[in-house]
Amino acid sequence: MSKILTRADILAAQDLKTISCEVPEWGGTVYVRELNALDMEAFQVSIRDASGALKTSLRERLLAVCLVDESGNRLFAEEEFIELGKKNSAVLARVFETAQTLNGLGAAHGDTVKNSEGDLSAASNSGSPLP
Repeated sequence: MSKILTRADILAAQDLKTISCEVPEWGGTVYVRELNALDMEAFQVSIRDASGALKTSLRERLLAVCLVDESGNRLFAEEEFIELGKKNSAVLARVFETAQTLNGLGAAHGDTVKNSEGDLSAASNSGSPLP
């Protein structure tokens, strides 16, 4: 029989991953983090307007909350997604795919990204279709 976990065991468990993603166009590597439940919920709320329709800049919004430094500190505030949107769309798409996969978002997972009512390529201002 497996161990019955205590509250302390659950809270002490390190269950969030951070992975590196090479970005030669930017001259190095970025770290992409897995979102905790509270951050995922905030992200899901941030990508829809009051009527439930998808907002623009889906990729940039996700990257703003997923890109971190070596210590796990976020590189961007949520509202700085606009600055990310000024970067090369192909590069953003590649890093977004890493964040999307790490966080279980997308067609294979039936999550927020898949279940949106609109065309996600239109929801992103990056100019390229979603993976």
